[in-house]
Amino acid sequence: MASESTNTPVWLITGCSTGFGRELAKLVIARGWRLVATARDKSRVADLAEARKARYWLSTSTSARQTR
Repeated sequence: MASESTNTPVWLITGCSTGFGRELAKLVIARGWRLVATARDKSRVADLAEARKARYWLSTSTSARQTR
């Protein structure tokens, strides 16, 4: 497995399933930079992961609780 340069920027982008986050993630991938992308539904970012030949998935869950 070839290692990536330590000089390559790493981007952490939240909300990559739609909108600005998704467009920014596509730009980062196109430039060959490393990307940590988050989304609530990993199926909506699977194409981004494939484009970058992602090696890892981190599953997270969130819960919303309404309080008064």
